[in-house]
Amino acid sequence: MPKFSLLSKRDRLTKLIQRLEGAQTVQARDVDLVLTTAQKAAMEAEWQKQIALRKPVKPMSVRDYEKALKSAAMWQGRLDAYKASEPTTYKVFVDRAAKQLEHEQKVQHELEYAKSLLKAVSNAEAAAWLDRAIETKQVKQMSLEQMPRSITSRSKANQAKHNVKTNMGIKSINEIKLDALRQALKDVEQEIATESASQQLTPEQSIKLKQLLVTIKKTR
Repeated sequence: MPKFSLLSKRDRLTKLIQRLEGAQTVQARDVDLVLTTAQKAAMEAEWQKQIALRKPVKPMSVRDYEKALKSAAMWQGRLDAYKASEPTTYKVFVDRAAKQLEHEQKVQHELEYAKSLLKAVSNAEAAAWLDRAIETKQVKQMSLEQMPRSITSRSKANQAKHNVKTNMGIKSINEIKLDALRQALKDVEQEIATESASQQLTPEQSIKLKQLLVTIKKTR
């Protein structure tokens, strides 16, 4: 592993940060070379936390609600498809009005069930897992499209679909690298400033400062 002076390390960190900010590829090896053991451990710990965030555990109340809402949406899709279909020319008579009413009743039944489950979702769970704020008194009048979705839902009605990663605190590996490099740059700049200040100290003060820096480095 090459040894960098503080100034050369600062320059190297700055270049790597600029490359990542410019959406350029930065190899893991290049990052490892400019981070301390403690900084690398912190970066790895953050990545493990990110892996856990990618496997969210939804509360049972939200999962039950989401399942019921999907069922209502499925029946709505069948209803729309039936209404758009052409009457059959087969010999068996089909009462299309009755069949359509059957589909409509199924949609309404599933929607009402979903509404009852939505009311069982706590405020904290709703704030964390649903794409919009709702008031209990509004639920009764809501259409299928107006019903809140889980933030992980692929439905077009999911108002948080494009912000799901931000809402869940999910970061890419490049964002993790960037955070680690920015923190390392702050540390190096602090060391440079401290070293510069030490040159203006008395020999005794300088020795104490160097001892303090050694202690700080050991804790990183």
